[in-house]
Amino acid sequence: MEKLDEGITTLINIYDRIQDYYDQINLASYIAHIYSATNIEGATIELEQEIRTNILIGHFKRAKSAFKQWVFPLANVYLKVLNSLSDNQDIDSIISQIKILYSEIQEHKVVINEEDKFLVKDEFSSEYESSKPFFVWKNAIYSQDISKLLSGEEITIKAEITKGDHDDKNAIKFNEIGIKFKSMDKTIQNEIDHELKQFNVNMVHLGNSYYRYSNKFYVIINHKQEIFYSFERKNTKEPLRNNETYDKIKRGELMLSPYTMWKIKLEPINKADFSKLSKYKKEVDLELVGLGKYIRDRKDSDDLNLIVEDYYKEYKIDLF
Repeated sequence: MEKLDEGITTLINIYDRIQDYYDQINLASYIAHIYSATNIEGATIELEQEIRTNILIGHFKRAKSAFKQWVFPLANVYLKVLNSLSDNQDIDSIISQIKILYSEIQEHKVVINEEDKFLVKDEFSSEYESSKPFFVWKNAIYSQDISKLLSGEEITIKAEITKGDHDDKNAIKFNEIGIKFKSMDKTIQNEIDHELKQFNVNMVHLGNSYYRYSNKFYVIINHKQEIFYSFERKNTKEPLRNNETYDKIKRGELMLSPYTMWKIKLEPINKADFSKLSKYKKEVDLELVGLGKYIRDRKDSDDLNLIVEDYYKEYKIDLF
């Protein structure tokens, strides 16, 4: 009986660790089966093996999705890899496919390929003559959202890809993102920049990334990402504080599009007063700024576009 109780305790501990990976009804049924089993150790090992297998399958599915998003829209470069990815849940097959993905990513870091000449790194900001933000929410249109944000409320607002100002740039992705309150009046700009040093910003990318490629639009669905950082910057222009998500996106390969639905909220530091910000609610636009990459126009874009449509979901938009 002690051995049986020990086995059930082990199952309960396993269950606590893997609720997100295993259906509760099936697990309860399995526990009932094990309770009546004579070989409790073997049954427990079998369950733990099944749990680990399901976890591996779940991670592999996310890895496949991430890989497709990472290479977008250059499906033609990775046709062999994309065609090799399957839903086969055999462990040996999964391990083999993981090795292929890893090998491709490592090779990408050191080998210059034909597509690299089309990839352009850029800063998306209004601080330079030749650059623009990812997106601008003009006060004339979004005054209510800007007012709420400067008063301490959370807003949900969309950076609409069809209304961006980058028609000449394809498949824009970011690895650093933030917001800027922008005024054409330099005095007001200096004042609000100073006041904002007493605030952090929390931005949530709600998961759907929208991309433009060759005058068509595509959507890739993923998990939401919460990005936290301070307005105050170091001499290196890095935030004084930020969360790990901010760093991982910055260090990692570019995947996410700035064109999505965002949740944004300002958080005061040391009980900073929102009244010092709200007085600028009619004076500033809200800009989506940061660092990213895009694909400049290609001569063979028509051929590539056919391949893109085979691997990615087109986002139909009525522009009229």
